[in-house]
Amino acid sequence: MRQVAISGFIAAAWGEPISPLLTRYLRDELFDVTYHDPWSFAVAGLVTFLAIAVAAYFPVRRAVTVDPDERCGRNSETWLNSAQAFS
Repeated sequence: MRQVAISGFIAAAWGEPISPLLTRYLRDELFDVTYHDPWSFAVAGLVTFLAIAVAAYFPVRRAVTVDPDERCGRNSETWLNSAQAFS
């Protein structure tokens, strides 16, 4: 989850300064919102970060609960014995 948070912060760090420049081209599409409205940018950044966090939470949660030995079709005792044979 730390990597996802870092990616979200990087996306926000790049997106927030660039978005006011791009909204000038969308003035005609914005209804009752000025193209430099700070609340709109704050809410958009927060919603984007929350969407990133929710999209990452469920796969991370599932990956944490899976036993790799069981998933790969080997039990840990056999794997440990074969690892010890090579050492």
